[in-house]
Amino acid sequence: MTTLNSAAHRVLAVLVLAVLLSMSLVTLSHAQESEVTSHTQTTTEDRAPDGTPPPGPSLASRSIPSELQSCFDFYRFGSTPVTLSGRLHEVMQGATMGLVGSVENQNDYELRDVDVILKLFRKSEVLGKNPNGPDVVDELVPIRGATLKPHEVLPISVTYTVPQTFEPGEYQIASFVTSEKRFNSLGLSFTDDIIGSVYDFEVVGEDIGAVRFVKNAVTVGGKPHFFAAYPPSVELNEHGVDVTAAILNTTVRKATSVLTWTLYTWDGLREDNVIEQKTEQIIVAPGQQIQVNFHAADATQSMYYLKGELKNANGTVSLIGVRFANANVNTPRLNSVGVTETDTTYGTAFVCAHNIGSGNAKDVDLELSVTAQRFLDSFVGPLSITKQYHGDLSGDIAALSLAVTDSFKHRPFTLTATLKQSGVIVDQITYDYPCTSNDQCDTEFLTFINTYALHVATVAVGVLLFVIFIILRKRRRTFEPQNYSENI
Repeated sequence: MTTLNSAAHRVLAVLVLAVLLSMSLVTLSHAQESEVTSHTQTTTEDRAPDGTPPPGPSLASRSIPSELQSCFDFYRFGSTPVTLSGRLHEVMQGATMGLVGSVENQNDYELRDVDVILKLFRKSEVLGKNPNGPDVVDELVPIRGATLKPHEVLPISVTYTVPQTFEPGEYQIASFVTSEKRFNSLGLSFTDDIIGSVYDFEVVGEDIGAVRFVKNAVTVGGKPHFFAAYPPSVELNEHGVDVTAAILNTTVRKATSVLTWTLYTWDGLREDNVIEQKTEQIIVAPGQQIQVNFHAADATQSMYYLKGELKNANGTVSLIGVRFANANVNTPRLNSVGVTETDTTYGTAFVCAHNIGSGNAKDVDLELSVTAQRFLDSFVGPLSITKQYHGDLSGDIAALSLAVTDSFKHRPFTLTATLKQSGVIVDQITYDYPCTSNDQCDTEFLTFINTYALHVATVAVGVLLFVIFIILRKRRRTFEPQNYSENI
């Protein structure tokens, strides 16, 4: 019996030692990372100072809170140049032309979901500065959803068949680059005058006229709209605002076309930004001009983009994009997100945001966090650092940034940028980043440990309790009194 008790005691001692060892490993893991997790920083700005209206594209007041920094410390407009070249600069109606070129990411951070957008302009015959820019006759997207590593160059190849009914004249292909269907890094995709590189060509052939929008006849709220100017600020209320446009038929035949109006908030890149859409059939007599109308009833957004697309029976297209601001609403938006990096390491995570209304966006929360797996995070939680800003945002593009510390550089991590106003999420971006070097990153081991650690610990505790129960039961039977009544 003494031998049995000694064996049981040894088993119990081993199990207890194993549990204590597991707890010490968890404590050690937590101690190793506690320095990083303590780097969480919260900055607060109760009210950002008001500034004067800017002379730039945003109508909002200008100033950056002291807790933030200029986004231009990270973001550089025009940092994804596009080159375009072709063999033809004179193209017949109905002919196919080819272009080759490239897009380069000159930034120190990766760009994701990259689109290269090409707009086809028919050059204006207006001499001097044109307040409405050229006519937009088509749009192409030769690169869609690409990923561009820092300083990576991606080739572009485009073929385009010139419609047989294109008007003869001077044309231009203008380039724009966006990422995440949100951020502009070359040109402004919602404009016709802030553009990237261009390719000029001439269409030759018979002039049979066209069916197109008349850009200098567009009004917003009864006032003339200028496409190559800052968007007008409109006092929107429950009555909304009317946008009118004109369609001209310069051909000798009656034109039957399909007109689609799509009202977006901010720009036309994301389906999530669509507020309303309306399609109608348009009939224009030869040589005539008619007026068309769209009533924008929504008054909840800061900035609107109304896209008019006219598709003609002869295969041609005419496009306009009308932007106007709501003077009564101030809403923030994300402008760019990323992590700077070199060939061997990550550097600084950042998120940029600004107000898109005519004043300051109030009660804004901007948060940036970096999170990674670590050993036994089932017990101690993942490794994470977070930086926050609460306060106002003006029209200046401000940045929130934090250093990606050494603890993150040898394991995969997730970057999350969240923008809120009055506690409601306005936008959120999440990026996953791999390890900087595979030989220092055992992702499979971390995943295995973090997936099964809790299960293994639960089973170990169960086995320990079962062994204790068996030992106590045997000890109880050893000391039970014997019944000698049968021998008396």
